[in-house]
Amino acid sequence: MKKVLSGLIALAFVVVLSSETLAQTKFKDVPTSHWAYNEVQFLTGKEIIYGYQDGDFKPGKSITRLQAVQMMLREKGIKDFSNVPNPGFADVKPGRSGYNEVAKAVELGIISGKVNAKGEKVFDPNGVLTRAQMAKILSLAYDLTGTSNEQFSDIPKTHWAYPYVQGLAKNQVTMGYSNGTFGGVDYLSRVQFAVMMARTLDESYRTTPTPPVSTEPTGKVYPDGWTAPVLESTWSPDHATNLATLQDELGFADGGRMYSIKGKTGAIQVVGQGTDAPFEAGIKFYMWRDTGLAEGYRIPIVSKELFKLYFGADAQRVWNYFENNDIPERFTANGRTVKASYSPADASVYLEVGKKK
Repeated sequence: MKKVLSGLIALAFVVVLSSETLAQTKFKDVPTSHWAYNEVQFLTGKEIIYGYQDGDFKPGKSITRLQAVQMMLREKGIKDFSNVPNPGFADVKPGRSGYNEVAKAVELGIISGKVNAKGEKVFDPNGVLTRAQMAKILSLAYDLTGTSNEQFSDIPKTHWAYPYVQGLAKNQVTMGYSNGTFGGVDYLSRVQFAVMMARTLDESYRTTPTPPVSTEPTGKVYPDGWTAPVLESTWSPDHATNLATLQDELGFADGGRMYSIKGKTGAIQVVGQGTDAPFEAGIKFYMWRDTGLAEGYRIPIVSKELFKLYFGADAQRVWNYFENNDIPERFTANGRTVKASYSPADASVYLEVGKKK
């Protein structure tokens, strides 16, 4: 039973123009000293990307799949959406916000959908766009091809995004991070999108270096003032010690048994088992990423550190299962057998974490 996470992902259509305005062309949070000031001004001047009504650009805010499609169609000057074939997405139906743009982008070959756990073809319009996904969209939309001398450790030749990332690198749209990775699973921020798009459209911006950015979100201070936690301790055979670690280092409450955000108490819960139980701990997720909650972005970040405690070097792989909405019913991680199940009654995913062998 793969893709057991589908019940956790809330779909909500975002209309970009509802909270943004063309009136603002200089932004309080993107001063002339900002590393991407010129690129942001370039795109806002062409009415490809807008600022918000409060006078901010919000450079760190994530880009959704629908927003990226809308922006590229604006740049291409496409306004006629008549007689566009229905792509057949279950979550973007005729008459819904964003349908015309999505259908047109499919017709142009810029995007394609995916199949959810129910076997339905979906687009996930409100899903946050990753850097690898943006590489594919930009490469297809603007015919960016070629192979660069630059190779990225997280995008090997066997990776689905390899030709698209290489296309961007060959054309100097992006050269990745200073640690040798591309950050394919990282979410694309508005300012990163602005830089990539500006470099795609105007070669003069391709000489602007990418700022040194870490691919590791932990320890980072986010725009709302929250500092992402960093796991410093290692797993202990004593369950009480692990709970104390969760409370002291990752911000769990109730003795390390519960992690909450505003609007969702107990979004993650850890349940210990007796010494005679066949497995060590149970971890229950009542959500993963919900853009409808201001603090919803924190769950994947905290979860990555939680996974490190139990799964060590395999933590990234387990995290990817959740992030890609493709969780196997049973898998092995860090010498443990893990069973995953989805409960439609409370829309939760439960991991039964086996004892370490």
